[in-house]
Amino acid sequence: MRHALITTDRLILALGLGMRLIGLGHGSLWHDEAFTGLVAPLPWPRFWEALIGDVHPPLWYLIERVVVAALGNTAPALRLPAALCSCAALFLFWRLLYNRDYEYGLPAAARLAALALFAISPFQIYFAQEARMYAGLTMAAVLMLVGVLDYRPWPFALGAVLAVWLHNLGAVYVLVGVIALIAQQVRRAEDLVLLALDWGSAGIAAFVLALPALAWSVWQATVVSQSYWILDHSVGAWLYNSAFCMFFGQGVIDSRLSWVGAIIGLVLFFGGLVEAIRSRRWDLAVLAAGPGLLMLLLSNVVRPLLLARTLIGATPALSLLAGGLFTSRRRQLALAIAMAPILLSGLRNHYILERRGNVAGLVDAIRAEQPTAVVHSQTGAWIVVRWHCPEQRHVLWTGAAHGLGNAVSDRTADALGMERVPLAELERPVAVVYADYALVSPEERASMLTELEEIGAELVAELADDEVQKVDLWMIR
Repeated sequence: MRHALITTDRLILALGLGMRLIGLGHGSLWHDEAFTGLVAPLPWPRFWEALIGDVHPPLWYLIERVVVAALGNTAPALRLPAALCSCAALFLFWRLLYNRDYEYGLPAAARLAALALFAISPFQIYFAQEARMYAGLTMAAVLMLVGVLDYRPWPFALGAVLAVWLHNLGAVYVLVGVIALIAQQVRRAEDLVLLALDWGSAGIAAFVLALPALAWSVWQATVVSQSYWILDHSVGAWLYNSAFCMFFGQGVIDSRLSWVGAIIGLVLFFGGLVEAIRSRRWDLAVLAAGPGLLMLLLSNVVRPLLLARTLIGATPALSLLAGGLFTSRRRQLALAIAMAPILLSGLRNHYILERRGNVAGLVDAIRAEQPTAVVHSQTGAWIVVRWHCPEQRHVLWTGAAHGLGNAVSDRTADALGMERVPLAELERPVAVVYADYALVSPEERASMLTELEEIGAELVAELADDEVQKVDLWMIR
C-alpha cells in the first residue's frame, strides 16, 4: 500500500512537471511578456530607466536579462525561468507533503488530492509558461509555506526575500506569513518570545536583504503616479479570483461549466477554511485566505490591485485546504467526478489551444504589406507588435488612447523608445494597428476611426479575442 501511494504521488509529480515544461513556445507573446522581452536586452542606462517607470522590483528582469544574453530573445527562452520556478514550487510542495509524515496528520488521500490540485491546476500551468514573475512568486510562497508549517526560519526568510524582490505585492505575502506564524504559536500555546528567539537571525537577515527592494518600490511609487486600470475590487471579485481562478483557471471555462466550477470552487474554498478552523489550523487558514483579504482591503482603501495573478501565491495553501476535504471515499468520488470536466476545459483553453492575445495573424499581415512604419493606437499594441516585428519602425499615434492602452508610464515609454508621430509626416505605405478595448472611451474610438476614414485608410485585417476586445489592421497607401 505504501509503495503504491509513493508511486501515485510521483506519477502526479512527473505529470505536473511535464505539463509545465512542454510547449513553452506555443502561441505568441502577449503584452506583459513582450514587455519583458523588450526591457531585458536594453542597454544598462535605459534598462534601469524603464524599470523605474514600471511597478515591479528588478529581480525578474535581471533574471530574464541573463537568459536573453545566453539563449536569445525568443518565446521559449523568455518563458523558461517561469517554467523552472514553477517546477521548483511543485517539487517543494511535494517534499512538504511526502518527505515525512505531515505535521497535521492529513490522510493519505487528502495529501494526494492536495498534490494533484496543485500539480494540474490550469492556473498554475498557465503562469508556468508566461514570461513573467508569477511562477517565481509562487515558488517564494511555497518556501514561506514550508517555513511556517515545518517551523523552519531559513526557508521562510528565503521565500520572503524572493517575494519582495520579485513582485510589488510580495510584502503582502510576507506580512500574511508572519501573521500565520503568530497564529501557529498561539495554537501551540507557545510564548511569542520563543518565536522571536528562534526566528531572530533569519528575520534580521531577511529584513536586511529585502530592504533595498522595499526602498525600490517606494521610489517607484513616487515616479509612477498612474493608477492601475483594475476596476472590480468587490467581495465578488475576491471570491472569483480566490475560489474559482485558483482551482480552474481564469475566464476561459465553457459557460455551461462556469457555474458548476463557481459552486465547486466555493465549496473547496469555504469548506477547506471551515475544516481548518475546526481543526484549529489557524496558520493554514491565514496563508490561504489572508493574501486575498488583505488585497481586498488595500484595493478599497488605497487603490485597486485585486487580480487573480497577484493572488497566485495563495494557491499552495489553498490546495492544502481543499485537499483536507478529500477524506472519505464518497467525497473523493463526488469531487473528482465534478471537477474533472472543468479542469480539462481549463487545461484545454489555457495550455493546449489558446494563449492570451495571439497576434501571429496580425504579424504575418504586417510583414506581407512591408510598410515604412507601423503606427499604434495604444502603448500595449506597440509593445506586443514591436517585439514580434523588430525589423519595422514603430510609432504611437499622436491621438493614442489613454485608457487600458496607457500600459506604461511616460518614463518607461521614453526608455523603450516610443515616439508619437502624426500620420501626415510618415512616408507611405503606413500600417495602423488599431486596438479597440472596452476601457477606451467612445469619444477616443470615434475620433480615431473618423481620422482613418478621412485619410482613406483601408481595413486589411480584423482580429478579435472576443466581441469587446479586438485589433484591426489598416493600411494607408
